[in-house]
Amino acid sequence: MSTTDPAQTTDPAQTTDPAQTTDELRRFGQLLTQHQSRLYAFIMSIVGHPETALDVFQESNLVLWRKAALFDHSREFLPWAFAIARNQVLAARQRKGRDRLLFDEPVIETLCAAAIERSAGIDDRQLALSGCLESLPAEQRLLVEQRYRQEQELESIATSSQRTANAVGVALFRIRKSLADCIGNRLKAVRS
Repeated sequence: MSTTDPAQTTDPAQTTDPAQTTDELRRFGQLLTQHQSRLYAFIMSIVGHPETALDVFQESNLVLWRKAALFDHSREFLPWAFAIARNQVLAARQRKGRDRLLFDEPVIETLCAAAIERSAGIDDRQLALSGCLESLPAEQRLLVEQRYRQEQELESIATSSQRTANAVGVALFRIRKSLADCIGNRLKAVRS
């Protein structure tokens, strides 16, 4: 029987580069922050009750942070986060027992699968939208930016662009129509 000198054993925590760990945690935090709305929407689509969804959402975030070191950064974040959120929905259901506000496990599984499928479609639409926005002329992109990202009022945009609010409204309507057509065409091309 051989004995191992404890001084010669290597603790994995001691061999981890602290700078690398800090960088991975920062990247993890960015991913978690970036996907907060999608994570909440996923949970809400399963439980259907805002207060319960918020409780499960908060618990899911705590578990995600606790498991941050286990996340493989070479894989997609959202499916991993959805799996953890799904487990938290099931745990909430067990804590609440036979509460009529929560679905039974087979229904929860069906809702999870549907939410994940919808999530994939959202990614396709967001990619299409990004490409379509890039293809807009600079003046139209600026209008979209001012109205929807900066949330400026039509009157404010009209004043800064020396147009009437009605003219800005008509221009935005045409841009939205153009973007909708562009997104539809790109999605058809992807699915073909």
